[in-house]
Amino acid sequence: GIKFDIGDVFGSPTIKQLVELHESGGEKVATSTVALQENGSGLPLFCLCGVHIYQELADSLGDTQPVYGVYVSQEQAFMDDVMNGREPDLSVQDLAVSYCEAIKRRQPEGPYQVAGISFGGLLAIETARLLRSYGEEVSIVILLDTILPDGIRRNFKSSFKRAIKGWLKKSKKGVLRSFGVLRSSNDDMASSREEAFIKCMEEYDRTGDLYDGQVLLMKASDNSWGKGVTLAEDYGWEARVQGDFVIEVVAGDHLGIIKNPNVNELARLLRCHLGGRDDK
Repeated sequence: GIKFDIGDVFGSPTIKQLVELHESGGEKVATSTVALQENGSGLPLFCLCGVHIYQELADSLGDTQPVYGVYVSQEQAFMDDVMNGREPDLSVQDLAVSYCEAIKRRQPEGPYQVAGISFGGLLAIETARLLRSYGEEVSIVILLDTILPDGIRRNFKSSFKRAIKGWLKKSKKGVLRSFGVLRSSNDDMASSREEAFIKCMEEYDRTGDLYDGQVLLMKASDNSWGKGVTLAEDYGWEARVQGDFVIEVVAGDHLGIIKNPNVNELARLLRCHLGGRDDK
């Protein structure tokens, strides 16, 4: 009957630590910055939107590169909405505020290094923009196969089928909700999560600000997204980035680039771009 926030479990990953957390009765922190690799004196790399999905990357970067996964409470609220069939309310800008707060608690001053895969890359670049607006230095933003809607090219047939499929899915959900029998299978939740991410990215594509810092885009070599779909060489980012913009290609598919064995190549490429010793 004891409830813990997901961040509590990440921050206190043993039964003993959870008991101590419960018995302390202290005020809970709504965000967690979890050490995936804490050794080394280099500038930390903060990975957003997901925590332990970055563990293999942290291991591959070695014991001289500190890596932290950042969790914010809105991630749990989002998943609660998805699991209960509600329309998630996501805002890249609002999420970035929480990520900034979490990062600054761990590292009060810059320079900062932030990264994210897929939707997490969008959060990383907005978090970096916000940190810079606070007067902080951000040395690099790493986009791990993050594709903007403007970077997706669809022929007419593909666009038409996608629109029809989306309309049918929304109609089906409306009927199920009206009868109180909306399914919550893993497939439905994954689909709802993807839809929410896409909607959020499309909104950011229309309203987001330009970024004038250093950005590294790591593209998956296997970027096949089905018939009638091609991707722009820059994934739509060059129009949004006014600073240094570098593209590297790494073996693997969209999520496979941070998994073994591809993650070793990714780590090798990242070492060439990540900052060294933090003299502060």
